[in-house]
Amino acid sequence: SYAEAYYNRGLVYDMNKSDHVRGITDFTKALDIKGDSGEVHLARGAAYLKEGEYDDAIDDFTKAIELGIDKDGQIYYNRAVAYFYKGEYDKSWADVKKAEELGCAVYPAFLKNLEKASGKKR
Repeated sequence: SYAEAYYNRGLVYDMNKSDHVRGITDFTKALDIKGDSGEVHLARGAAYLKEGEYDDAIDDFTKAIELGIDKDGQIYYNRAVAYFYKGEYDKSWADVKKAEELGCAVYPAFLKNLEKASGKKR
């Protein structure tokens, strides 16, 4: 019944063991116990992204942003990647712009792929 323990174990599974599914399970349990937490939604969104569950990743990143986890731009970049893989290029571009405004470095290779896929230039 200790949400922080599930959150921390989820981080270990997701980041150190590359067992994203078990990480997602623990992050979900932490949210069930604690209620909404921007940090947990961010972590679970990243795990969903690694699993190719783009809709779930976008939902979690959006919820984390709504909860105030949006200061460094990385969350917008992560969401831009999820939108890219869904083929939602306009949304991806909007998040790239926001990520850069917040000082997040966006990989040039990603920008090149986004330009090619969307048919748009910066």
